[in-house]
Amino acid sequence: MAADDAAAVREREALRLKGAVFDRITGLYDLPAHFDTLRTLYEQHRTLGLFHIDLSRSTNLEAIYGWQFYDAFLERFARRLQALRGSLISDQSVVALDGVHSDKFLLFVAATLGGQSVHAEALHELADFLRPYLRAHLAEEGLTVGAAAEPGLGYALVSGTPFWRFERLVYQAVEQARRLSARQEESRRAREATELRRILSEESIDILFQPVVRLGDGEVIGYEALSRGPRRTAMEAPSVLFSLSNELGVERDLDRLCQAKALKRAGGMRSEHLLFLNSLAETLADPAWQAFAASVQAKERGAASVVLELNERGVHTQTEELLSALGRLREQGFRLAIDDIGTGSASFPLISRLKPDFTKLDASLVRGIESNLIQQEVLRSLVELCGKVGATVIAEGVETAEEIGILRAHGVELGQGFYFSHPASALPPGPSGRS
Repeated sequence: MAADDAAAVREREALRLKGAVFDRITGLYDLPAHFDTLRTLYEQHRTLGLFHIDLSRSTNLEAIYGWQFYDAFLERFARRLQALRGSLISDQSVVALDGVHSDKFLLFVAATLGGQSVHAEALHELADFLRPYLRAHLAEEGLTVGAAAEPGLGYALVSGTPFWRFERLVYQAVEQARRLSARQEESRRAREATELRRILSEESIDILFQPVVRLGDGEVIGYEALSRGPRRTAMEAPSVLFSLSNELGVERDLDRLCQAKALKRAGGMRSEHLLFLNSLAETLADPAWQAFAASVQAKERGAASVVLELNERGVHTQTEELLSALGRLREQGFRLAIDDIGTGSASFPLISRLKPDFTKLDASLVRGIESNLIQQEVLRSLVELCGKVGATVIAEGVETAEEIGILRAHGVELGQGFYFSHPASALPPGPSGRS
Protein backbone atom coordinates (compact mmCIF):
# COMPACT_ATOMS: atom_id res chain seq x y z
CA MET A 1 0.00 0.00 0.00
CA ALA A 2 2.87 2.31 0.86
CA ALA A 3 4.48 1.54 -2.49
CA ASP A 4 1.22 2.41 -4.25
CA ASP A 5 1.02 5.71 -2.37
CA ALA A 6 4.60 6.56 -3.30
CA ALA A 7 3.88 5.78 -6.96
CA ALA A 8 0.79 8.01 -6.85
CA VAL A 9 2.85 10.84 -5.34
CA ARG A 10 5.50 10.45 -8.05
CA GLU A 11 2.83 10.46 -10.76
CA ARG A 12 1.23 13.64 -9.37
CA GLU A 13 4.63 15.30 -9.16
CA ALA A 14 5.42 14.30 -12.74
CA LEU A 15 2.12 15.76 -13.92
CA ARG A 16 2.77 18.95 -11.97
CA LEU A 17 6.21 19.33 -13.50
CA LYS A 18 4.84 18.63 -16.96
CA GLY A 19 2.15 21.28 -16.42
CA ALA A 20 4.89 23.80 -15.65
CA VAL A 21 6.49 23.35 -19.07
CA PHE A 22 3.70 21.95 -21.30
CA ASP A 23 0.81 23.94 -22.79
CA ARG A 24 -2.20 21.70 -23.47
CA ILE A 25 -3.87 24.28 -25.77
CA THR A 26 -1.09 24.43 -28.35
CA GLY A 27 0.53 21.07 -27.58
CA LEU A 28 3.89 22.85 -27.25
CA TYR A 29 6.51 22.90 -24.53
CA ASP A 30 8.06 25.99 -22.96
CA LEU A 31 11.62 26.93 -23.92
CA PRO A 32 13.48 25.23 -20.99
CA ALA A 33 12.14 21.83 -22.04
CA HIS A 34 14.04 22.11 -25.35
CA PHE A 35 17.50 23.09 -24.10
CA ASP A 36 19.05 19.61 -24.54
CA THR A 37 17.84 19.39 -28.15
CA LEU A 38 18.87 22.97 -28.91
CA ARG A 39 22.31 22.45 -27.40
CA THR A 40 22.90 19.42 -29.65
CA LEU A 41 21.84 21.39 -32.74
CA TYR A 42 24.03 24.31 -31.72
CA GLU A 43 27.06 22.07 -31.33
CA GLN A 44 26.45 20.71 -34.84
CA HIS A 45 25.96 24.06 -36.59
CA ARG A 46 27.58 26.64 -34.24
CA THR A 47 24.63 29.00 -34.79
CA LEU A 48 20.86 28.85 -34.46
CA GLY A 49 18.34 31.16 -36.06
CA LEU A 50 15.60 32.32 -33.69
CA PHE A 51 12.23 33.87 -34.55
CA HIS A 52 10.00 35.39 -31.87
CA ILE A 53 6.35 35.53 -33.03
CA ASP A 54 4.09 37.65 -30.83
CA LEU A 55 0.34 37.39 -31.36
CA SER A 56 -0.59 39.37 -28.26
CA ARG A 57 0.80 42.68 -29.42
CA SER A 58 -1.19 43.27 -32.55
CA THR A 59 -3.95 40.78 -33.32
CA ASN A 60 -6.29 41.59 -30.40
CA LEU A 61 -8.35 38.53 -31.33
CA GLU A 62 -9.21 37.50 -27.77
CA ALA A 63 -10.75 40.90 -27.05
CA ILE A 64 -12.71 40.80 -30.30
CA TYR A 65 -13.90 37.18 -30.44
CA GLY A 66 -13.50 35.80 -26.91
CA TRP A 67 -11.11 33.36 -25.25
CA GLN A 68 -12.68 30.19 -26.68
CA PHE A 69 -12.07 31.35 -30.24
CA TYR A 70 -8.59 32.56 -29.34
CA ASP A 71 -7.58 29.25 -27.74
CA ALA A 72 -8.65 27.36 -30.87
CA PHE A 73 -6.84 29.91 -33.01
CA LEU A 74 -3.62 29.42 -31.01
CA GLU A 75 -3.87 25.64 -31.41
CA ARG A 76 -4.20 25.98 -35.20
CA PHE A 77 -1.42 28.56 -35.30
CA ALA A 78 0.92 26.16 -33.46
CA ARG A 79 0.16 23.43 -36.00
CA ARG A 80 0.92 25.80 -38.86
CA LEU A 81 4.29 26.70 -37.37
CA GLN A 82 5.15 23.04 -36.96
CA ALA A 83 4.20 22.45 -40.60
CA LEU A 84 7.07 24.74 -41.60
CA ARG A 85 9.53 22.00 -40.74
CA GLY A 86 10.60 20.22 -43.87
CA SER A 87 8.81 22.74 -46.12
CA LEU A 88 10.44 26.13 -45.54
CA ILE A 89 13.04 25.21 -42.93
CA SER A 90 14.96 22.13 -41.85
CA ASP A 91 12.99 19.36 -40.15
CA GLN A 92 15.48 19.67 -37.27
CA SER A 93 13.93 22.99 -36.31
CA VAL A 94 12.22 23.44 -32.94
CA VAL A 95 8.89 25.15 -32.18
CA ALA A 96 8.39 26.27 -28.56
CA LEU A 97 6.35 28.67 -26.45
CA ASP A 98 7.81 31.75 -24.82
CA GLY A 99 6.05 30.89 -21.57
CA VAL A 100 3.35 28.28 -20.90
CA HIS A 101 -0.19 29.51 -21.70
CA SER A 102 1.24 32.50 -23.58
CA ASP A 103 0.52 33.61 -27.15
CA LYS A 104 4.19 34.14 -27.97
CA PHE A 105 6.00 31.49 -30.01
CA LEU A 106 9.68 30.68 -30.55
CA LEU A 107 10.93 29.08 -33.75
CA PHE A 108 14.54 27.82 -33.71
CA VAL A 109 16.01 27.13 -37.14
CA ALA A 110 19.06 24.88 -37.11
CA ALA A 111 19.70 24.88 -40.87
CA THR A 112 18.20 25.84 -44.20
CA LEU A 113 16.51 23.25 -46.39
CA GLY A 114 19.83 22.88 -48.18
CA GLY A 115 21.49 21.86 -44.92
CA GLN A 116 23.49 25.08 -44.55
CA SER A 117 23.95 26.67 -41.15
CA VAL A 118 21.86 29.79 -40.60
CA HIS A 119 23.71 33.12 -40.77
CA ALA A 120 22.52 36.73 -40.55
CA GLU A 121 21.66 37.08 -44.25
CA ALA A 122 19.77 33.78 -44.32
CA LEU A 123 17.86 34.89 -41.21
CA HIS A 124 16.69 38.08 -42.99
CA GLU A 125 15.60 36.05 -46.01
CA LEU A 126 13.65 33.61 -43.85
CA ALA A 127 11.91 36.53 -42.13
CA ASP A 128 10.81 37.82 -45.54
CA PHE A 129 9.26 34.39 -46.23
CA LEU A 130 7.66 34.10 -42.80
CA ARG A 131 5.73 37.38 -42.89
CA PRO A 132 3.48 36.46 -45.86
CA TYR A 133 3.20 32.93 -44.45
CA LEU A 134 1.77 34.33 -41.20
CA ARG A 135 -0.52 36.70 -43.10
CA ALA A 136 -1.78 33.76 -45.17
CA HIS A 137 -2.70 31.93 -41.96
CA LEU A 138 -4.82 34.88 -40.82
CA ALA A 139 -6.49 35.01 -44.23
CA GLU A 140 -7.30 31.28 -44.07
CA GLU A 141 -8.85 31.89 -40.65
CA GLY A 142 -11.12 34.44 -42.32
CA LEU A 143 -9.24 37.28 -40.62
CA THR A 144 -8.22 39.97 -43.07
CA VAL A 145 -5.64 42.61 -42.28
CA GLY A 146 -8.57 44.82 -41.36
CA ALA A 147 -9.70 42.37 -38.68
CA ALA A 148 -6.35 41.49 -37.18
CA ALA A 149 -3.05 43.21 -37.70
CA GLU A 150 0.05 41.25 -38.65
CA PRO A 151 1.68 39.37 -35.75
CA GLY A 152 4.90 40.77 -34.32
CA LEU A 153 7.99 39.08 -35.79
CA GLY A 154 11.46 39.55 -34.34
CA TYR A 155 14.55 37.50 -35.00
CA ALA A 156 18.13 37.03 -33.80
CA LEU A 157 21.08 34.64 -34.05
CA VAL A 158 22.06 32.38 -31.19
CA SER A 159 25.87 32.62 -31.36
CA GLY A 160 28.81 33.42 -29.13
CA THR A 161 32.10 32.20 -27.73
CA PRO A 162 32.51 28.67 -26.32
CA PHE A 163 33.10 30.20 -22.89
CA TRP A 164 29.52 31.47 -22.53
CA ARG A 165 26.84 29.27 -21.02
CA PHE A 166 24.52 28.06 -23.77
CA GLU A 167 21.29 28.83 -21.90
CA ARG A 168 22.32 32.46 -21.47
CA LEU A 169 23.14 32.72 -25.19
CA VAL A 170 19.63 31.55 -25.96
CA TYR A 171 17.93 33.93 -23.54
CA GLN A 172 20.05 36.80 -24.86
CA ALA A 173 18.89 36.03 -28.41
CA VAL A 174 15.26 35.76 -27.27
CA GLU A 175 15.51 39.22 -25.70
CA GLN A 176 17.06 40.67 -28.88
CA ALA A 177 14.23 39.19 -30.97
CA ARG A 178 11.62 40.58 -28.55
CA ARG A 179 13.14 44.08 -28.77
CA LEU A 180 13.14 43.97 -32.57
CA SER A 181 9.49 42.90 -32.58
CA ALA A 182 8.63 45.70 -30.12
CA ARG A 183 10.39 48.32 -32.27
CA GLN A 184 8.51 47.14 -35.34
CA GLU A 185 5.25 47.31 -33.40
CA GLU A 186 5.97 50.85 -32.19
CA SER A 187 6.69 51.91 -35.75
CA ARG A 188 3.48 50.30 -36.98
CA ARG A 189 1.39 51.95 -34.27
CA ALA A 190 2.92 55.33 -35.08
CA ARG A 191 1.95 54.89 -38.73
CA GLU A 192 -1.58 53.89 -37.74
CA ALA A 193 -1.89 56.92 -35.44
CA THR A 194 -0.94 59.17 -38.34
CA GLU A 195 -3.44 57.37 -40.56
CA LEU A 196 -6.23 57.73 -38.00
CA ARG A 197 -5.64 61.46 -37.67
CA ARG A 198 -5.81 61.72 -41.45
CA ILE A 199 -9.08 59.77 -41.47
CA LEU A 200 -10.59 62.17 -38.93
CA SER A 201 -9.39 65.30 -40.72
CA GLU A 202 -10.55 64.08 -44.15
CA GLU A 203 -13.64 62.29 -42.77
CA SER A 204 -12.62 59.14 -44.62
CA ILE A 205 -15.27 56.90 -43.11
CA ASP A 206 -17.37 54.56 -45.22
CA ILE A 207 -20.89 53.58 -44.14
CA LEU A 208 -22.48 50.24 -44.91
CA PHE A 209 -26.09 49.26 -44.21
CA GLN A 210 -27.43 45.88 -43.16
CA PRO A 211 -31.19 45.31 -42.99
CA VAL A 212 -33.12 44.27 -39.90
CA VAL A 213 -36.04 42.09 -40.98
CA ARG A 214 -39.12 40.39 -39.59
CA LEU A 215 -38.40 36.70 -39.30
CA GLY A 216 -41.99 35.81 -40.16
CA ASP A 217 -42.15 37.35 -43.63
CA GLY A 218 -38.71 38.86 -44.34
CA GLU A 219 -40.07 42.43 -44.36
CA VAL A 220 -37.36 45.04 -43.74
CA ILE A 221 -38.14 47.25 -40.73
CA GLY A 222 -34.88 49.20 -40.67
CA TYR A 223 -31.12 49.22 -41.25
CA GLU A 224 -28.07 49.21 -39.02
CA ALA A 225 -25.39 51.67 -40.11
CA LEU A 226 -21.93 50.07 -39.93
CA SER A 227 -18.80 52.23 -40.01
CA ARG A 228 -15.63 51.21 -41.82
CA GLY A 229 -12.26 52.84 -42.33
CA PRO A 230 -10.45 52.96 -45.69
CA ARG A 231 -10.64 49.65 -47.53
CA ARG A 232 -7.74 47.19 -47.56
CA THR A 233 -6.13 48.83 -44.54
CA ALA A 234 -5.95 47.85 -40.86
CA MET A 235 -8.46 50.63 -40.19
CA GLU A 236 -11.18 48.97 -42.25
CA ALA A 237 -12.26 46.92 -39.22
CA PRO A 238 -14.19 48.99 -36.66
CA SER A 239 -12.57 47.02 -33.82
CA VAL A 240 -9.11 48.24 -34.92
CA LEU A 241 -10.38 51.72 -35.73
CA PHE A 242 -12.03 52.33 -32.37
CA SER A 243 -9.34 50.57 -30.36
CA LEU A 244 -6.70 52.93 -31.71
CA SER A 245 -8.98 55.97 -31.33
CA ASN A 246 -9.39 55.04 -27.66
CA GLU A 247 -5.63 54.88 -27.19
CA LEU A 248 -5.22 58.32 -28.79
CA GLY A 249 -8.10 59.88 -26.86
CA VAL A 250 -10.16 60.71 -29.96
CA GLU A 251 -12.82 58.00 -29.59
CA ARG A 252 -15.66 60.51 -29.12
CA ASP A 253 -14.58 62.48 -32.18
CA LEU A 254 -14.59 59.31 -34.26
CA ASP A 255 -17.94 58.26 -32.82
CA ARG A 256 -19.60 61.56 -33.78
CA LEU A 257 -18.03 61.46 -37.25
CA CYS A 258 -19.40 57.96 -37.89
CA GLN A 259 -22.86 58.98 -36.68
CA ALA A 260 -22.93 62.17 -38.75
CA LYS A 261 -21.93 60.31 -41.91
CA ALA A 262 -24.46 57.56 -41.22
CA LEU A 263 -27.28 60.08 -40.82
CA LYS A 264 -26.26 61.85 -44.00
CA ARG A 265 -26.09 58.59 -45.97
CA ALA A 266 -29.47 57.51 -44.57
CA GLY A 267 -31.16 60.66 -45.88
CA GLY A 268 -32.86 58.72 -48.66
CA MET A 269 -34.11 55.92 -46.43
CA ARG A 270 -37.82 55.25 -46.52
CA SER A 271 -39.58 57.15 -43.77
CA GLU A 272 -41.10 54.05 -42.17
CA HIS A 273 -37.68 52.41 -41.73
CA LEU A 274 -35.66 52.71 -38.54
CA LEU A 275 -31.99 53.67 -38.52
CA PHE A 276 -29.96 51.72 -35.96
CA LEU A 277 -27.09 54.02 -35.05
CA ASN A 278 -24.17 52.62 -33.05
CA SER A 279 -22.96 54.83 -30.24
CA LEU A 280 -20.35 54.59 -27.51
CA ALA A 281 -22.05 54.77 -24.14
CA GLU A 282 -19.42 57.10 -22.71
CA THR A 283 -20.08 59.76 -25.35
CA LEU A 284 -23.81 60.21 -24.76
CA ALA A 285 -23.43 62.38 -21.66
CA ASP A 286 -20.98 64.65 -23.47
CA PRO A 287 -22.53 68.16 -23.95
CA ALA A 288 -21.18 68.15 -27.52
CA TRP A 289 -23.14 64.97 -28.24
CA GLN A 290 -26.26 66.44 -26.67
CA ALA A 291 -25.99 69.35 -29.12
CA PHE A 292 -25.56 66.83 -31.93
CA ALA A 293 -28.68 64.99 -30.76
CA ALA A 294 -30.68 68.22 -30.81
CA SER A 295 -29.65 68.78 -34.43
CA VAL A 296 -30.81 65.26 -35.32
CA GLN A 297 -34.16 65.91 -33.67
CA ALA A 298 -34.61 69.03 -35.82
CA LYS A 299 -33.98 67.19 -39.09
CA GLU A 300 -36.70 65.84 -41.37
CA ARG A 301 -36.02 62.22 -40.38
CA GLY A 302 -36.26 63.15 -36.71
CA ALA A 303 -35.21 61.39 -33.55
CA ALA A 304 -38.18 59.01 -33.50
CA SER A 305 -36.76 56.97 -36.38
CA VAL A 306 -33.30 56.70 -34.85
CA VAL A 307 -32.41 53.79 -32.56
CA LEU A 308 -29.29 54.42 -30.48
CA GLU A 309 -27.49 51.08 -30.29
CA LEU A 310 -25.21 50.63 -27.26
CA ASN A 311 -22.85 47.74 -26.59
CA GLU A 312 -23.76 45.73 -23.49
CA ARG A 313 -20.18 45.75 -22.15
CA GLY A 314 -19.91 49.52 -22.51
CA VAL A 315 -23.15 50.19 -20.66
CA HIS A 316 -22.14 48.05 -17.64
CA THR A 317 -19.26 50.37 -16.77
CA GLN A 318 -21.21 53.60 -16.96
CA THR A 319 -22.57 55.90 -14.25
CA GLU A 320 -25.81 57.55 -13.21
CA GLU A 321 -24.78 60.41 -15.49
CA LEU A 322 -25.20 58.11 -18.48
CA LEU A 323 -28.58 56.88 -17.27
CA SER A 324 -29.71 60.46 -16.91
CA ALA A 325 -28.48 61.27 -20.43
CA LEU A 326 -30.33 58.24 -21.82
CA GLY A 327 -33.50 59.45 -20.13
CA ARG A 328 -33.21 62.87 -21.78
CA LEU A 329 -32.55 61.34 -25.19
CA ARG A 330 -35.58 59.08 -24.93
CA GLU A 331 -37.70 62.09 -23.96
CA GLN A 332 -36.54 63.69 -27.23
CA GLY A 333 -37.86 60.67 -29.13
CA PHE A 334 -34.75 58.52 -29.59
CA ARG A 335 -35.19 54.81 -29.09
CA LEU A 336 -32.66 52.55 -27.35
CA ALA A 337 -31.18 49.18 -28.27
CA ILE A 338 -28.68 47.15 -26.24
CA ASP A 339 -26.26 45.15 -28.38
CA ASP A 340 -24.41 41.87 -27.71
CA ILE A 341 -26.99 40.60 -25.22
CA GLY A 342 -26.45 37.04 -24.05
CA THR A 343 -22.65 37.14 -23.71
CA GLY A 344 -22.70 37.36 -19.91
CA SER A 345 -24.83 36.88 -16.80
CA ALA A 346 -25.17 40.65 -16.37
CA SER A 347 -27.57 40.84 -19.33
CA PHE A 348 -30.65 40.23 -17.18
CA PRO A 349 -30.24 43.07 -14.63
CA LEU A 350 -29.16 45.41 -17.44
CA ILE A 351 -32.35 44.78 -19.41
CA SER A 352 -34.47 45.19 -16.30
CA ARG A 353 -32.81 48.49 -15.41
CA LEU A 354 -32.66 50.18 -18.83
CA LYS A 355 -35.88 48.76 -20.33
CA PRO A 356 -34.62 49.24 -23.91
CA ASP A 357 -36.89 49.32 -26.93
CA PHE A 358 -34.79 46.61 -28.60
CA THR A 359 -32.32 43.98 -27.44
CA LYS A 360 -29.92 42.49 -29.96
CA LEU A 361 -28.83 38.92 -29.29
CA ASP A 362 -25.11 38.36 -29.81
CA ALA A 363 -24.27 36.18 -32.81
CA SER A 364 -22.49 33.69 -30.54
CA LEU A 365 -25.83 32.86 -28.94
CA VAL A 366 -27.50 32.40 -32.32
CA ARG A 367 -24.78 30.34 -34.01
CA GLY A 368 -25.71 26.65 -34.00
CA ILE A 369 -28.63 27.21 -31.63
CA GLU A 370 -30.72 24.52 -33.35
CA SER A 371 -28.47 21.83 -31.83
CA ASN A 372 -27.59 23.42 -28.48
CA LEU A 373 -30.14 23.08 -25.69
CA ILE A 374 -28.22 25.38 -23.33
CA GLN A 375 -28.30 28.21 -25.86
CA GLN A 376 -32.00 27.60 -26.35
CA GLU A 377 -32.62 27.84 -22.60
CA VAL A 378 -30.68 31.13 -22.38
CA LEU A 379 -32.70 32.40 -25.34
CA ARG A 380 -35.99 31.40 -23.73
CA SER A 381 -35.11 33.28 -20.52
CA LEU A 382 -33.99 36.39 -22.40
CA VAL A 383 -37.10 36.51 -24.58
CA GLU A 384 -39.30 36.11 -21.52
CA LEU A 385 -37.57 38.98 -19.71
CA CYS A 386 -37.64 41.22 -22.78
CA GLY A 387 -41.35 40.60 -23.11
CA LYS A 388 -41.90 41.77 -19.54
CA VAL A 389 -40.06 45.09 -20.12
CA GLY A 390 -41.52 45.66 -23.60
CA ALA A 391 -38.28 45.15 -25.54
CA THR A 392 -38.39 43.67 -29.04
CA VAL A 393 -35.71 41.01 -29.59
CA ILE A 394 -33.43 41.10 -32.65
CA ALA A 395 -31.21 38.11 -33.40
CA GLU A 396 -27.84 39.04 -34.93
CA GLY A 397 -25.66 36.81 -37.08
CA VAL A 398 -28.51 34.77 -38.56
CA GLU A 399 -27.13 32.52 -41.30
CA THR A 400 -29.38 29.46 -41.67
CA ALA A 401 -33.04 28.55 -41.98
CA GLU A 402 -32.59 26.16 -39.05
CA GLU A 403 -31.56 29.05 -36.80
CA ILE A 404 -34.60 31.02 -37.92
CA GLY A 405 -36.88 28.11 -37.05
CA ILE A 406 -35.60 27.91 -33.46
CA LEU A 407 -35.62 31.68 -33.03
CA ARG A 408 -39.21 32.00 -34.18
CA ALA A 409 -40.26 29.06 -32.02
CA HIS A 410 -38.90 30.92 -28.99
CA GLY A 411 -40.66 34.19 -29.84
CA VAL A 412 -37.89 36.19 -31.54
CA GLU A 413 -39.53 38.61 -33.96
CA LEU A 414 -36.63 40.25 -35.82
CA GLY A 415 -33.32 39.16 -37.30
CA GLN A 416 -30.21 40.42 -38.99
CA GLY A 417 -27.40 38.53 -40.72
CA PHE A 418 -25.93 37.07 -43.89
CA TYR A 419 -28.99 34.86 -44.41
CA PHE A 420 -30.89 38.01 -45.37
CA SER A 421 -28.16 40.30 -46.69
CA HIS A 422 -24.51 41.21 -46.37
CA PRO A 423 -23.78 44.84 -45.44
CA ALA A 424 -23.97 47.05 -48.53
CA SER A 425 -22.91 50.60 -49.27
CA ALA A 426 -26.21 51.52 -50.96
CA LEU A 427 -29.72 51.51 -49.60
CA PRO A 428 -32.50 50.19 -51.84
CA PRO A 429 -34.52 53.01 -53.40
CA GLY A 430 -37.74 54.12 -51.73
CA PRO A 431 -41.09 54.42 -53.52
CA SER A 432 -40.12 57.83 -54.87
CA GLY A 433 -36.90 56.50 -56.39
CA ARG A 434 -34.68 58.01 -53.75
CA SER A 435 -31.62 55.91 -52.79
